[in-house]
Amino acid sequence: GMKVRRLPDAVSIDNAYGTVQVDAKQEGGKVVIKSRMLLKKPRIQPAEYAGFREFCQKADDALSQRVVVGP
Repeated sequence: GMKVRRLPDAVSIDNAYGTVQVDAKQEGGKVVIKSRMLLKKPRIQPAEYAGFREFCQKADDALSQRVVVGP
């Protein structure tokens, strides 16, 4: 008797550090979530730490979304 009340928002991030994609949908009685993360740089220089940290925070926010289920 439970229903999906909220799915994660679709997210697409693409910048110099990497890409993050999240897509969630309901198919019949199933929830399908697809996520992908790709890092574009093997090393981050000290001058890039702030930008990379921002990318990581956005990626973490995108990948931490929850499915809400209720009556």
